[in-house]
Amino acid sequence: MKWIRPDTITKKSCLQVLLIGLVTALFVQLIMPVLFYNMLSPYLSQYVSAMLRANTISQSYIWRGNSMAYVL
Repeated sequence: MKWIRPDTITKKSCLQVLLIGLVTALFVQLIMPVLFYNMLSPYLSQYVSAMLRANTISQSYIWRGNSMAYVL
């Protein structure tokens, strides 16, 4: 199999731009979510626990306010 080589400077520069774009897109797609998750995991766990606490408190108010639901 014979490799196709770009013969002009324009083709070479376009090929380099496309390859750099491809590598950057792969980097963003594969590595950045892992880095963002590792950086934001304390914030996410704090956010989830705060949401659970708020939900529990609101449910307790609902249960206290509605005697029929409490009996059921």
